Amino acid sequence: MSVTANSINVNAINSDHGDEQFKPNATVAAVIVHQNKFLLVEEIENGKNVFNQPAGHVYQFH
Repeated sequence: MSVTANSINVNAINSDHGDEQFKPNATVAAVIVHQNKFLLVEEIENGKNVFNQPAGHVYQFH
């Protein structure tokens, strides 16, 4: 399976509703399992190595 994350249709976001339409910011995360293994992201937080789920933020476009 493949997922394309950079194919956002900007015209669909910039609709005719104007600036007053609610456009939420969101955080998304995923659980990826392949051959009984989990995909984790190793990061440094407050000087310590931690493991997190693959995640990101979705912001409103202006």
